[in-house]
Amino acid sequence: MDDVQVPFENILDITKFTVRVAQKDMPKLIELVSSIPEEKIAEMQASLNQVWQRYRWKGNTLSDENEIRILGDYKNDRGGSLPPNEGIQYAGRNEGSAFDTIINWLHSRIPHTNQ
Repeated sequence: MDDVQVPFENILDITKFTVRVAQKDMPKLIELVSSIPEEKIAEMQASLNQVWQRYRWKGNTLSDENEIRILGDYKNDRGGSLPPNEGIQYAGRNEGSAFDTIINWLHSRIPHTNQ
């Protein structure tokens, strides 16, 4: 809020997976977040699972190697298994990174592509 723009907010419906809090309401942040119903949180998490890769930069091989290492460490810390993750089906996608989102947005700005 308060004139702060979130990346891709003009492309993605960020209201489906974010909570915006005005600067003046920051002292009540815990109260505001705690008042969100569990069903709404579940809906927002499901929506975020659909778009999280749009915020990830995948152009660097090192990030993929780090992801594998971090997940491996996480799995080892939990006795060799990972807990269920509702968004895991999107983890293997190679499309939809932050770069792809920017390119798609730029392409949509070309006049003849919107006809």
